[in-house]
Amino acid sequence: MIRNIIIGIGLVILSFDLNAQKISDIFLLMPDSLVDNLSFNDRTKILTKGKLYPSTNNAQSIEVYTLEQQDTIKNYLRIELSYESGQAAYVIFEIRSFNTSKGDKVIVFSNVGGAHNDYNQNELVFFDFKKGKLQVSRTDYLPRTIGLKDFIKFNTPDSLREKYDEYSCSSYELGYDGNNITYRLNDNYLFDNEFDSSYILGNSIEFRWNGNRFERQNVIKKE
Repeated sequence: MIRNIIIGIGLVILSFDLNAQKISDIFLLMPDSLVDNLSFNDRTKILTKGKLYPSTNNAQSIEVYTLEQQDTIKNYLRIELSYESGQAAYVIFEIRSFNTSKGDKVIVFSNVGGAHNDYNQNELVFFDFKKGKLQVSRTDYLPRTIGLKDFIKFNTPDSLREKYDEYSCSSYELGYDGNNITYRLNDNYLFDNEFDSSYILGNSIEFRWNGNRFERQNVIKKE
């Protein structure tokens, strides 16, 4: 389940004057608290050089922010924080914008973090881009109460539910083709541990943007 946390934003609506609507510009103007308190200059370096090594690095902890993908067609940005000093932890920041039927834009921000195949959806924040301003949205465009229960049959035995919950993770993935976002169940551990997978309905739920909202699709199995 997604933690409904917006660090440093709370209930206050923030707005910024924007002269452009590129996803890179929106990344630069995101609230600091959403992007590890990276400065404007740090974010600019990530966009222009593809990598950033924070000045706080030391021999025991070498962090690197890497621009993994910047798609101007989908207006999508993906940045990953990882370690070159051996730690397995990582954080993935994703930002994507969608055009509305009224000529405005909806911006979706996602933060997913963990280690190896054990991760969580840390944050999911929505912005409205209207009349040249970016502001935190009052609308939850995607469900926050989604999770394992959406991927298994209603009559799944409690013992299996507990095992599924222990050996699976799930999160939103913003970068799929077309005007859609996918909520994906990582079920690798379920099959690696040879559990009874007959109660699993699938591993992906797509949300297709129709110009005003995301339309939820049925659970499917995707490789």
